[in-house]
Amino acid sequence: MSGVVLDKANKVKVLHIITELGDGGAEGVLYRMCKRDKDAEHVVLTFINGGKYFSLLEDSGVKVLSLSIERGKFSLSAFWNLIKIIRANKPDVVQTWLYHPDLIGGVAARLCGVKSVCWGVRTSNVSEEKLSTKVITKVCALLSNLVPTAIICCAEAAVSAHRELGYSSKKLTLVRNGYDFSVFSDDALSASYQKCVSQVLKLGMVGRYTHQKDHNNLLESLHLLNKKHENWVCHLVGFGLTPQNEVLVNKINELNLQDKIKLDGQTNDVPGFMKTLDIHLLSSVMEGFPNVLAEAMASGVPCVSTDVGDASHIVGQTGWIVPPKNPEKFSNALSEAISELETKPQEWSQRCQLASNRVRDNFDVESMIKEFKRAWLCN
Repeated sequence: MSGVVLDKANKVKVLHIITELGDGGAEGVLYRMCKRDKDAEHVVLTFINGGKYFSLLEDSGVKVLSLSIERGKFSLSAFWNLIKIIRANKPDVVQTWLYHPDLIGGVAARLCGVKSVCWGVRTSNVSEEKLSTKVITKVCALLSNLVPTAIICCAEAAVSAHRELGYSSKKLTLVRNGYDFSVFSDDALSASYQKCVSQVLKLGMVGRYTHQKDHNNLLESLHLLNKKHENWVCHLVGFGLTPQNEVLVNKINELNLQDKIKLDGQTNDVPGFMKTLDIHLLSSVMEGFPNVLAEAMASGVPCVSTDVGDASHIVGQTGWIVPPKNPEKFSNALSEAISELETKPQEWSQRCQLASNRVRDNFDVESMIKEFKRAWLCN
């Protein structure tokens, strides 16, 4: 099967199919692409209505459609509606995002005769997924020679992992995430987030409350850190990270961190938040391409992260990488970072600049869009 080839005078019409448009990494990449790329016509179809990026996409002039189904209740009638929407929109390319849309949207696109169907793989550790997702990946592996023209992976680790799962090797394509760095400039810093000069170090982690982010690992690490350093506070930002989360609050109290942890909930201004931090943390047990690392580094904020997905490739020598599920090593790395910040200001300043330079040199949004289009049109 080959991808569509169009006359350069015509705009390519791309229908993106995704489960939902909440505050997630894949959703953010989709939003940046649709907002930035004016040389193609982008239409977004979500299974579940609403979410942070639903309105942001509409505000950017992108057509957003919804099947309006309940989570976990995809039906034959929903599948038929999906087919009708694909036929009505007549896309040149169908780009799916994440496993369920890969399978359902990919098959539907093929039934509608779409020539270019590209799957979107966004994680590298399927073993940590729930059982239903594992089953979906096995089915996708079996169909990977038939349904997609390309399988776009956001991380080298994802390419390797899915090759081992039996996905078609010849169709696996690496396209790392890209960013619009203009939103990370000092001029773009919003009034809601202003850097405060303080003797108290500000740590932070952006990532919704899910098993994947392993907030327990983070809290256990901070509990150990508190025995060595006391002049810090940690802000947790993302969906579910509010005082109403009883499970999380109980864990915080159990570790006697109630005066150290600030639960800030969601924000629509991640760059603004990042600019206020001294160090960004990521305690995940699985990732593909952790967007928050690149976003922190673009703001000149060094990172301490678990070794998940392409985290080590993103961070390079500008931060600290430790094994997942290991609070002691995470705590030790964070302690080392704090010690450098406090005792070696010149070296720390150089580290901040190197972190910013690294992501700006390697992960810009225009390069990402070009690689996506190469996969859409040339496979």
